Amino acid sequence: MTRVLSSATFLPQLLVTSNLPDVDLLHSWLTEQFDLPTTQAVEWLNNGETPPSIDQVRELLMSTSYSVDPGQVRVIGLAKLDQASIPAQNALLKLLEEPPVRTLLLLTTANPTLVLPTIHSRCRLITWSQTTIMSPEKESKTDQLPPADLYQTLRTAPAWQSIELAGQYPDRETAVTALHTLVTYVHGLPPTRLTTQHQQVLLQAYQNLVANGNVKLVLEQAFFQLSQTTST
Repeated sequence: MTRVLSSATFLPQLLVTSNLPDVDLLHSWLTEQFDLPTTQAVEWLNNGETPPSIDQVRELLMSTSYSVDPGQVRVIGLAKLDQASIPAQNALLKLLEEPPVRTLLLLTTANPTLVLPTIHSRCRLITWSQTTIMSPEKESKTDQLPPADLYQTLRTAPAWQSIELAGQYPDRETAVTALHTLVTYVHGLPPTRLTTQHQQVLLQAYQNLVANGNVKLVLEQAFFQLSQTTST
């Protein structure tokens, strides 16, 4: 059965990788995740060697304002987003807030902490490698707290409870899931010095996990820091 794409809107994808994804693996992933043809071409606005400029982001905004033929999907890639200037990242937000129909945006970053939290909250975060793809969108275990409850608990948790809560996420994939959902939740709170500090703690922990840091130690440190960080 052919998927109906006439009004499809795709959530932008933030791929955490230091290099452009392998073409064959990327095509396979697009086919599996979005039911796109294996021959689906990806239009990269930059070549992966230089960061995107604000002019390229403006070009992207202009090009995506044009409609796509019914039944077709365009896939547009923007590499090295973490090296883009803050004005360029801010310019991209307009597109992420209202993704055009039948257009899939692939954004890559080697350092998620350098990508604006407002971009994080509007994308699906994917840890990408040439052998394994981990998505934090998968359902978490039923014994894990929802992000709102987890965050409120961590703010006042004693050291022993922080360690206990970190133990609920024993593998890298569930740990990445927890950190991403916490970042998204904290970003949605009224902006204060405290919530900004907490976002920085969580994003730094995520970067450490991407760099193959010890899951247990990274989570314990991040959770402990959340309980110790104050607004003063």
